[in-house]
Formats: sequence, C-alpha cells, structure tokens
Amino acid sequence: MLEIEKWAQDKSFFIGLFATNTAAFARDMHEAMGHIKERRVYNFQFPLPHLPSWFKMYCSHSKSEIAFVELVSRFSDFGKDALSLVGGFHALQETLEQNPDKKIEFSQTEVENAQQVLRDMHSKSFKGLQEDFSGVPFDQETNADFLRFTEENELAISFFLLVMCPCFLFFQMSPTRLYRNARRGDIAAIEKLLSIDPLLLHDPSIGKQIQDLRFNNKSTSYERLLETARKPFKPKKLSRHKMKVFQAGLISFMANGIKQPLTEPQIRALFDAVAQDAQGKQIDTDLPDSPESFAKAIQRKREPWQKLLDPDKKK
Repeated sequence: MLEIEKWAQDKSFFIGLFATNTAAFARDMHEAMGHIKERRVYNFQFPLPHLPSWFKMYCSHSKSEIAFVELVSRFSDFGKDALSLVGGFHALQETLEQNPDKKIEFSQTEVENAQQVLRDMHSKSFKGLQEDFSGVPFDQETNADFLRFTEENELAISFFLLVMCPCFLFFQMSPTRLYRNARRGDIAAIEKLLSIDPLLLHDPSIGKQIQDLRFNNKSTSYERLLETARKPFKPKKLSRHKMKVFQAGLISFMANGIKQPLTEPQIRALFDAVAQDAQGKQIDTDLPDSPESFAKAIQRKREPWQKLLDPDKKK
C-alpha cells in the first residue's frame, strides 16, 4: 500500500482523492511550466500554431477546456470517473436550484451503487498514482492514440497548457480577461501575456498597443514589453519549493471549504508520504523546516486560490 493511501485512510472521500492527487502533481509542476514560452510541456514539443486561429482562442477558451477534459477522460480511468462525478453533482445542483422545494430521495440500491463507485474511484486513483511514481509508460497502442488525439486537437490543448494554466496559476486571471484588458491598453496585462506567450507580439490588437507606446515616446514601457517577450518565463514562484507551497495552500483552501480543515502537520505528512512513494525519501525537503513557517506560508497561499474560483468576477 502506498504511503499516501495510508495517509488518506482516516480522511473523507473528497480529501482522500483531491489532496493526494494535488500533492503528487505538485512535485514536478515547476518542470511542466518551465518551458512554456518554447511551447514545450515536459518533453512534449508543440509546433507553432496558425497565428490567427491562436489569437482567436484568447477571445473564447471553451474549446480549449472541452478538449482538455476529453483528453483526461480518454486516457485516465480515474479522470473519467472524476469528471462523471462532477457532472452528476452539477446536474443535481441545477435540479435543486430550479426546484428548491423538491425532495431528493435515493433508494438503498442507488446508495450502495454510489458507494461502490466511490470505492472504485479510490482504487483507480491510487493505482494511477502508483504507476506515475513508478514511471510506468503508456503501452504502444495507447501512446499512439494519445499522440494522434493530441495532434488532432493541438491548438486547443496547447492553449490550455501553455496559456490558460499559467494565467490562472500565476496571475489569478483568465486569459480572456487579460487579453481584453491588454487590447484596451493595460500595459501590465500586456506584460503578463507576453511573459508566457511571445506570439502575441504578432497579434494586430496587441501589436498596435505596443507601437502606440513607441510613437508616443514611451520608450521605457515599449522596451520593457519587448524584453519581456524575449526573456525566459521564470517567475519567482516557479521553483519546486514555491509550487509545492502554492499547492499546499490549495489543499488547505479546499479542505476549509468543505468544513474538513487540515492542520499543518497533516499537510506536511501528506507531502512527506509523496516523497516516500515517489523518491524513497523519508521527508519532503522542499518544504519549510519550521512548522510555523510552513503554516504561515499555507495561510498566505490560500488567498490566491479564492480568486481562482471566479477569476473574471469584477471586483
């Protein structure tokens, strides 16, 4: 049995699934985001896109979300079940909102079937994590199918990974809102977008904003934007240490949200369990040594995740 599975034994279903997967993903998240300006995620290199089609993705990223959801559900049994569960909860929520006085009753068989589904999800989740820790690759047929699907949906999937994820993670804002602000002349928004996607230098609307700076003798801002597009994407919170603390904040935030808060020792024990399963180490040396320092860091990192719940909401 995995150490993270032992950690989850006395936790609720949601905490057992969400927290363990989040902590496991955090260990190499910095590598996934480290070369997005070169259009590379881990070892997968995305080709240059058709630029007009790429720029249109900034106006509406629903296709990108749909493609990524399909990718997850197609190549992960756990992902497929998790998305189905989320869809079921969403449908139930809509029903209750439309019929607030409606009584929802479940038969004993439905309850037992639901319990079995949840047990199966736990099993699939930890099986997938074990394969991930062991570095088990896709079989040849699955790998070919994965590459084929990715190629067919290259524009949408690359936008999700190279633009959407960085915008939400590092700026707590959707690319659509950033792009809208950038087109209105918001220099900070232009700078953020260029820091992850230098292709926007060739977007007519963004290019016009940049050239306006040059012709209006705002050379300092003009040069700064060009330099931002040229230099590598290396934000301060891209290190392994800071990404783990950022994800620890997410775990704490979600646990608080369902009224099942996790203490600093519990969250540290989870990351230590991941280190034991993935690397054979007794503790996660990327976390702050001091419990007080880690607890304060977790508290600070909960706030950005609050913004992510509704990043387009006007303050």
